Amino acid sequence: MKNYFFLLFLFISLIAEGSLGVIKERLELQQRYRVGNWCLVPWNEGLCCAEILAMEDEKVVVKVIDTSLPVSNWPIKLFDLSMIRSFRCSMTTTLEDLISHLKGRQVLRSDFIEAGFRAIDRHWFCRENPYFDAAIDIPCKMCISTPHIHILSLELVKKAFPNAKKILDLGTGTGYMAAICAYLAPEAHVYGIDCFKELVEEADNTCRRVLPESISKRITFFEGIGENGYEKEAPYDLIYVGYMCKEIPSSLVKQLKPGGLLLIPIGSHISGYDKRLGAGILVIVEKDNEGVAWAYTTCSCCFIQTQKHPKAYLQDRDEGNEEHAGAA
Repeated sequence: MKNYFFLLFLFISLIAEGSLGVIKERLELQQRYRVGNWCLVPWNEGLCCAEILAMEDEKVVVKVIDTSLPVSNWPIKLFDLSMIRSFRCSMTTTLEDLISHLKGRQVLRSDFIEAGFRAIDRHWFCRENPYFDAAIDIPCKMCISTPHIHILSLELVKKAFPNAKKILDLGTGTGYMAAICAYLAPEAHVYGIDCFKELVEEADNTCRRVLPESISKRITFFEGIGENGYEKEAPYDLIYVGYMCKEIPSSLVKQLKPGGLLLIPIGSHISGYDKRLGAGILVIVEKDNEGVAWAYTTCSCCFIQTQKHPKAYLQDRDEGNEEHAGAA
């Protein structure tokens, strides 16, 4: 019997400013692409997100995205096609409804992650439809990731927060993840880097305007190239990368302290939904106490592709070189 195995990616909805009708149309298109990528399966007396690994006849093989377990122990299960449901991004309009949506899919599991999600309100950083479980366009043709990807990421690295002293947020964009990391790690200083000066300035202004001084004073934003990290303040307890890389930069692994975590999306394919997006796998790198780095794959994802510093991009455009490298 011939088997069909597919590498299936989670397509992120990119929502531009516009009418509700336009938003609905994009969500419907995004959902169509999602069939066979992420899905919902019966799990722990409810529904849980899962990544479809293979399909044959009326059977589906999935990896259950259960962050209550170590990544290496995420179950691989076989389901009848009739038992799974498509993964749908929600158009929730309140924070309470969004939290209920994320809990109902077993993405949001930890009480202290929920506390951070409530304390650092997404609407401070995202003017349009902040409580949609969808990515939203921001300046510089970038986007802020979906709430479910943000929460999944925080759940994956949650053990780093209680004792963290330094955190590096690369591709900081709006500054949302830098802010929530600063809240969750009360003893940490967070360094946010982005290659777009406009985003860096806006993130800094937003954090100073809306956050308590006890949090905002522990966040510093820089314009720079993400793959270089920020060696001056290394080593870090946690490095979060918010854009798709082609490989794991050795410089970032070197800047992890023993026991530190690096969360980074890796992939080289272009998303079929939007050419700005790269499709790949979310990877956790953990450096043990002897300085040896171990990498673990988690699940499929889509992120904004790595970008060059704007000045370098303009120079390459003039020279006809379209290769991308750097922070987004």
